[in-house]
Amino acid sequence: MWKDRIKSLLGSAAAPAPAPELGVSAQDRTNEAVQAGAAPWPRGFPSEELSRPSRCLEHFLAALEGRRGSGVLDLGGASQANITYITALGHRMSSESVLHALDTVWHDDGLSEARKIEDFLEQTLNYQYSTFAGVLIWDTLQFLPPPLLQAAILRLHDILEQDAVMLAYFHADEKQTLVPAYSYRILDGHTIAVNPKAVRQRPQSLNSRAIENLFQNFKTVKFFLTKDHLREVLIVR
Repeated sequence: MWKDRIKSLLGSAAAPAPAPELGVSAQDRTNEAVQAGAAPWPRGFPSEELSRPSRCLEHFLAALEGRRGSGVLDLGGASQANITYITALGHRMSSESVLHALDTVWHDDGLSEARKIEDFLEQTLNYQYSTFAGVLIWDTLQFLPPPLLQAAILRLHDILEQDAVMLAYFHADEKQTLVPAYSYRILDGHTIAVNPKAVRQRPQSLNSRAIENLFQNFKTVKFFLTKDHLREVLIVR
């Protein structure tokens, strides 16, 4: 069962987190500002909605052709535009909000790390094996702490059909720790609307090699060159 595989990944269950020490560090204040949506907008990142071409989206949709009636999962939360577009192609659409689950589960200091991971997966990826032919990850995975990220990718591998595809975006500036999170709307087969939501802290830097290592159990990981701050990645199960 997938829960046993998660426990194996983590080792023995972690004890509940200790109570924080008195005093607030600069890093703590930064984290609080980020969680409250009060962190300053990073220079060089678009702060208003814009549309951009996406070759990765083109390849994602092309891979779904011939798989009419298959399930597609959107991890950016429910978007009526995305639901309408994907279902019009003949697919079934499910939506989950990875970032909402991250905010509500991961910052609960009363839970052990193992319990947080289990609760997160229950909220976002609680589906049967081989349920989906495609997953729209968008930019969500880069905001997950390392142990949660590994567990989520393991679970994604399980709920995907053979040769299923995933679309993922990562911010290309590897040194920037505070980056915007966006919502994404599919405008047509090769264009998306990118809408800024809030500034978030990335818990780790993910260059191309690190991304390849994350998906080492998948068949292929393909990168698409872009002219902006987003690195596009297509992953095949």
